Formats: sequence, C-alpha cells, structure tokens
Amino acid sequence: MNYLLFQFTEIRSKGWKGLLGKISRFFDYVFLFFFSPVLFVLLLFVHAIRKWKHIRFGYFESSRIGHFVMDVGISFAEAKKNSTYLDFYYIPKPISNKQWYIMTCRNFNVSRIIEAFYRFDKKFFKDSKHIILSPMERLSSRDKNGALNSVSDLISFTDYENEKCKTWLEEKGWKNGQAFVCLMVRDSAYLQEYIAGKDFSYHNFRDTEINAYSNSIKLLVEMGYWVIRMGKVANEKLDYSHERFIDYPFLKYQNDLLDIWLMANCRFAISTGTGLDSVADVYRRPTLYLNLIPLSNINSWSCAITVPKYLKWKKTGEYLTFKEYLENNYQHSEKYENAEILIEDLSSEDISRAVMEFESRINGKWVETFIEKQLQDTFWTELQNWKGFSKFHGWKHPDARIDTGFLEKLGSRFFENGRCMGDFSLQ
Repeated sequence: MNYLLFQFTEIRSKGWKGLLGKISRFFDYVFLFFFSPVLFVLLLFVHAIRKWKHIRFGYFESSRIGHFVMDVGISFAEAKKNSTYLDFYYIPKPISNKQWYIMTCRNFNVSRIIEAFYRFDKKFFKDSKHIILSPMERLSSRDKNGALNSVSDLISFTDYENEKCKTWLEEKGWKNGQAFVCLMVRDSAYLQEYIAGKDFSYHNFRDTEINAYSNSIKLLVEMGYWVIRMGKVANEKLDYSHERFIDYPFLKYQNDLLDIWLMANCRFAISTGTGLDSVADVYRRPTLYLNLIPLSNINSWSCAITVPKYLKWKKTGEYLTFKEYLENNYQHSEKYENAEILIEDLSSEDISRAVMEFESRINGKWVETFIEKQLQDTFWTELQNWKGFSKFHGWKHPDARIDTGFLEKLGSRFFENGRCMGDFSLQ
C-alpha cells in the first residue's frame, strides 16, 4: 500500500513526465520477465569467452551534471590508455544535460538493455569481473589517478556543433579568436528549479553573492576578455552591463550544447565549485575556484587555484587553523552552526586580487617569490600528511595551488598545529 501511495505521489508531483516514466519502467519489467532466460544464457556466454574477449557492463550517473561529466571524462581517458576491454553502458534517467548524453553515446557503447545485463550479472555472479565500477563509486568522481592529464585526446564536438556555438557568440558581437572567460557562481536557484520536491537548503553554505564578482568582471572586460556568466537559472541578475559581458541565466535562448561548449572552449573558468565546472576540468581548462569549502575538496589534479571561504570561531573571532579546517569539513550548513563556526565569504577585493593573479599565472607573466613557493610547499606537505588525503586526493597536478593570498591573510598561525590527523569523513 505504501509503495502504491509513493508511486501516485511521484506522478502527481512530476505530472505527465512522471506518468510516462512509470509506464516506460513497467514495460521494462515486462521485457525482463519474458526475456530473462535469454539474458542469463547470454551472460553465461560472456563469462565463457572472457579469456578471448573481456566484455564489461557499467553505467554513468546522469542526474547531476558534475558526476555525469567527470565520470564520462575519466572513463574516456582510461579507455584511451587501456583498450583491453569491450565495455557497454546504460545511462539512467533523468538526464542532466542532453548534449553531454549525445556526446557520451558517440564515444561509448550505450544502450538501455545494458541495464538488464548489469543488474543480472551483479545479482547472479558474485564479485563479477564483468562489472565496471564507475568513477563515482571508486573515486567519488575525482580524478585522483590523473587519468585526464595522462592522455591528449578530448571528447570532440562536431563541426556543426562548433559552428552553431560560434554563430551564437558572433550574434552577441564576439569575433573569432577573442578570448572568453566562463564564470559560474553557485546559488540555490538550479536545484530548486530542476530538482523539485527535495530540500537542498543544507547546501546554502556554498552559495555566494554574485555582485561580489562585479569588480573582477569589469577588470577582465577592460583587459579585452569576454565574460560569460554561466548557469541555466539564477536568483539575482548582475548589476552590470557591457557589450562583452553576457548574463546567460537571464537570456531567453539557452540550450544544453552552449552549456557544454562554452565551458569546454573558454580561456579559463572561474567557479565556486559546482557541477558545470567539471566540463572545464575534463577539457583541461584552467580553473579558479573561489569561496570553495570544505577545504578537503580542493582540486589537486588540474591546473587550478583554490581560494576557500574564511572560517572563524564565533566565540573568539579567530580564524580556524589548517587542522581545524580539515576537522570541520562539513557538507551541511547546520553543522557549521552547531560547531559555532562563522562562514565568511571572500570580499570583492579578495576575488579581484585572486582573478588578476590567476590570469597572470596562466599567461606566464607571474613571477613567483621564494615566500610564495615556501607557502605552497608547506600547504601540500601538510595536506599529504593528513590521514584523509587518499580519500580525496592522489596524483597532484604541478599547477594545482592553494591561493597564496589566502595563506598570507591567515598568517603563520594557520599551520601552527603541525601535522593534521583529524577525522577525514565528509560530515
């Protein structure tokens, strides 16, 4: 009875799409019922020929764009390095980005029927060698093994897709060859709009005010860059207008192709650490992560600089030390409240300084001082000594950095406790 009530509730909340989804799922079960003997025989055959051809079955988690993009990107790179297997995948609904789904199907063997093979193999063959553990399951969708940077191949766009996106930019006044920067600032609008029926307010600690980025946008525009604020929806329109600035969330014309293509082809990306920036990651676009917490989530496998939010103890007003940042690596707003930790966003000045440094670094203009190098070495040594390091990190990109300005502002006290041995589970 509870099961039926749940199904009716889902249909009421999702409307016709929900009903059609249930009908489609019903026919899937009917198919499995009648054809399960055939599937089982085919699986026996697959196991029998493993010495000659190793066939595997897997899936890509597609409901969240970050996992979808990273899992496909990492799997693509791994397949380029090792062609031993013949792999087949299924992609369950909902699909967070249809363009990425199309590109995935162009580069992998994808079929709905593979779900049946995958589930049957897991059920009847314990510890099967024919099941692919997804990057989400074994790596939390983090490129800890450096797969992306171990190959030069990229998941390509068609000529038609490239021309369509360039035409869209040209209609805005862009000229071929002009550099553009993608800016992705997280707020609650996307999850509220596209994943209804679930309370995501526990993620609010990751949000940040878009107008704090205004000065940085102006500086980049004055330098000749185009700046495109990314996202399907946003809570607040930026109080700034310029012919080389595009506030994409508030345009009438949007599509999934543009979402992917722009992030894949930008000169560099600026993000607060949200799903779409995974596209820049997969396409090796340098990325500046601003206002990112928890600190344990720093990107260590890409050309990236991370500038975390400041964390202060409410009682003393003192900044948390490095060890305390890692001991309090919460994923819920309420837990910071309960720990009496104040979350302080980067100021407009902090953001502008970090953006200018990042732009200078990726263009080979930045001259690093001895103190800056020493601070970086100390940070990464301490992070590697933390017992939770291997859960989040592995191979380190030579250009992965923590922001030096952040370390300088917190001062020598930040590392005063020496080696960090705190609890490493995300809480």
